[in-house]
Amino acid sequence: MTFAYPALAILAAAALALSLTLSAYFYRRKKDALASFASPQILPRLSSNVSKVKTFSKAALFALGISAALLALARPQWGYKWEEQIQKGVDIIFAVDTSKSMMAEDVKPNRLERAKLAINDVVERLGGDRIGLVAFSGQAFLQCPITLDYDAFKMSLDALDTNIIQRGGTNIAAAIDEAQSAFSSSKNQKILILISDGEELEQSGVSKAEQAARGNGLKIYTLGVGGANGEPIPVRDERGKVDFLRDESGKLVSSRLNEDLLKKVAAATGGIYANISDDGMETIYEEGLKKAPKSDVSARMKKLAIERFQIPLAAAIALLALEFFLGTRRTFGRRGSAFAIALLAIPAFFAPENAFAQGGQNESPKAETAAAPAKNKEPKNWREYFNSGVDLINDNPSAARENFFKAIALSANDMSVHAKSYYNIGCAEYNAAKKSLEKLGVQEASQKAQNASSQARGALQTSSQVLQRGLETLKNSGEEALKEQSLQNEIKGEISKCEQAKKALPETEAQIQKVRAEIKNISLQTLSSQKNFENAAELAPDMQSAARNLNAAKNAIKNLSAIDAKFKKSAENFDAMNKALEHNIQELKKLLRDDNKDSQNSQQNQDNQQNQDNNRNKDNQESQQNQNQQNNQDNKNQNSQQQDKQNNSQQNKQNESKQNSSQDKQDASQGTQMVETTAG
Repeated sequence: MTFAYPALAILAAAALALSLTLSAYFYRRKKDALASFASPQILPRLSSNVSKVKTFSKAALFALGISAALLALARPQWGYKWEEQIQKGVDIIFAVDTSKSMMAEDVKPNRLERAKLAINDVVERLGGDRIGLVAFSGQAFLQCPITLDYDAFKMSLDALDTNIIQRGGTNIAAAIDEAQSAFSSSKNQKILILISDGEELEQSGVSKAEQAARGNGLKIYTLGVGGANGEPIPVRDERGKVDFLRDESGKLVSSRLNEDLLKKVAAATGGIYANISDDGMETIYEEGLKKAPKSDVSARMKKLAIERFQIPLAAAIALLALEFFLGTRRTFGRRGSAFAIALLAIPAFFAPENAFAQGGQNESPKAETAAAPAKNKEPKNWREYFNSGVDLINDNPSAARENFFKAIALSANDMSVHAKSYYNIGCAEYNAAKKSLEKLGVQEASQKAQNASSQARGALQTSSQVLQRGLETLKNSGEEALKEQSLQNEIKGEISKCEQAKKALPETEAQIQKVRAEIKNISLQTLSSQKNFENAAELAPDMQSAARNLNAAKNAIKNLSAIDAKFKKSAENFDAMNKALEHNIQELKKLLRDDNKDSQNSQQNQDNQQNQDNNRNKDNQESQQNQNQQNNQDNKNQNSQQQDKQNNSQQNKQNESKQNSSQDKQDASQGTQMVETTAG
């Protein structure tokens, strides 16, 4: 059981407790007052005909009556019924110009944001109309198919920016073509609200509008955005700095509103033109949308809760009436207590459980589950599964899909149920795929790939120029000219730039591969929705919404394939750039003659010299050791020679002494002989 106003239900419970509490309080006050008025012996006689049971019953009836009245105001609801609701309206597509010129700020905050605010304002005033969204610049893209889900439309509108379509320019004819495809074979009034600054480059919007008006009765209302004086277009560079768009000669590019073209486009289909600065969207709504003939746009079974306020209201009236007629005097003797018990039992028959138990057999099992959740009964027939799937289609697409398949299985050969079930399954899968694509961040990955590619191309271009100049310098002027400091610094800078660009490529390529994998899953999900739309269209050829959504799914698959092909080409370009950057890095390093390289060579020479010195010292030490040994040996030999010399000298002296002594003796002998001779 639920309540339309739960706060009043809580107040009803609080009122019951408060009323009983106050009744008990005043009864005690009254008893104390009587005790002060009469003695304990006389008081029982004076109050002998007062019934306590009736007094308490009267207080209880009043409390229950007030509580039941508040409960009726809370509008209790349980059970539900299904009613077919037919919505009337027109088919409206908003075509928004997303070219770069829409970033001009001659209307605040800028042209594009002002257009989105105007669309949001008019959508809040629509009721029952189906709406769609087309983004266009150089080409057009169906951002949101025709739908009654205004929340999904607003999500698509919020995602609009000037980067959503890569091709620049303003192609109004493409926007009209895309809108016609989205309208398809709808028999409703078809209205296209085209919001642009009118700077068309293709110059075919007027003729295309005339063809659309003659072909399927399309009516175009144009809303001009911007000023006629011209306004520069702000852009952001790679560093995020705000600048203005310039042409090839460096002059500022200004954008101005082309009202003449927009008026011609509107006049070609019998529509009207208005300027957004003059409450133009209000004019289009009052003069165009509000007066457009409406037709049936949808019919669906809606679950409506069954109001049960009559039960507590009847109980409140009965309880208050009984309280009014019930006195406090004893009139039935001992039977009074039984009467009071019977009176207190009466409200039980008005309780929600008993009232439901008396309900007819038309109540569905879902209503029983709502009244008695402990039973937790599952749906039993195809209608309940179908309605459960409708309830879950946005919050839980997977569970909704299972319920629709169960509805198909239980509905036997009812092709109408099968067609609607397949159609709803397709819608659930298409919306899920669209939400996944919005969360994926394709635009961020594309921008990152573009930045990495631009960085690599710039590094390749400048490094190739420096490499060519270095080779020519080495060839024409030799090593000394190549060692010139400015040239060496330039070579170092280009090496660093190439290495940074080379480092960014693998990271970006990994993100691209991740995005491609997600796009593949989204494409499979969109393809599944396409097949379900095909099943619905085949089972119910007159189901126009299935045919329209089938075209939308096919276009979405084509767009996803185009995005994947673009990322694939970017990945292939990254491989070629990576090889080219590596080649330039290696060639530039060969031209380095800087201090680091000389220092490395010097260090290596020093190491070699040190090794040579160590070897030389080792050889010198060994040589010195051998020399010392030789010197010691020579000293020993010299000492031995000196000793021999001294011995020889002494020997010679001794020999001379002996010779002298012998000579002296001989001389003496001769002298003696001479003397002797002379004497004779």
